[in-house]
Amino acid sequence: MKKIAITALILFIFSCSSVDTEVEKEMLQLTTEELSEFDGQNGNESYIAVEGTIYDVTNSIEFLSFNLESGKDLSEEIKQISSWEEFLQSLEIVGTLLPDLPIRYEITFLGKNGEVVNKEVYENLDSLTFPLTKTYGGYRFVKWSEPVEISEEVLDTYILQKLNVSSEYEKIYMTLEELSQYDGKDGKDAYICYEGVIYDVTNNPSWPNGVHRGFINAGQDVTELFKNSGAPHSSANITNLPIVAFLSEE
Repeated sequence: MKKIAITALILFIFSCSSVDTEVEKEMLQLTTEELSEFDGQNGNESYIAVEGTIYDVTNSIEFLSFNLESGKDLSEEIKQISSWEEFLQSLEIVGTLLPDLPIRYEITFLGKNGEVVNKEVYENLDSLTFPLTKTYGGYRFVKWSEPVEISEEVLDTYILQKLNVSSEYEKIYMTLEELSQYDGKDGKDAYICYEGVIYDVTNNPSWPNGVHRGFINAGQDVTELFKNSGAPHSSANITNLPIVAFLSEE
């Protein structure tokens, strides 16, 4: 008698667990386009939609006899079958079909470091216009990437697709020979190189006419000069200057 009670208890617990699993099963919400992926091909499951409800016909032999295609809204076609209501009652409901809403695109344009440059909403990607690019010292803008979908949100009157467009930049390089032309003389701009980075000192009051402290000239690599000159200031006085390029290793 005791064994029978224990067996009954185990069966009861198992049945409750099964019920909970069924309750927790999440219902799908699919657009017509998403439903089309469930066409039974290439190992996919077979779903159909009828009047907004999505049914699973994956293992339905009866559905195969109807000579209808899955992955579609068959609200009209299924009603041509005399026993269509009974047929639907025999199927598992797996979700609901979302109305075919217009799609709008929220495009976020990202700078070199991933920061947001601009954000716009478009009704179609054909009208996509690109914002002015940001300027980064020592870098040249190359191009905008193709839009990449990040997420999709179904709203009351439209579907909002969120996409990111990244920007591509490349480093600007300058040789020592090219750098020598920017010595600050005769109205020229004044550039210096420090630890492989080329800085603009043209309008810096510490570099009048391209000369610092009377003996360090612009238009050259000043790394060793500054390190050996006993300058009282830190390297931050240089590294905080505007960057224009990077020294070429060639």
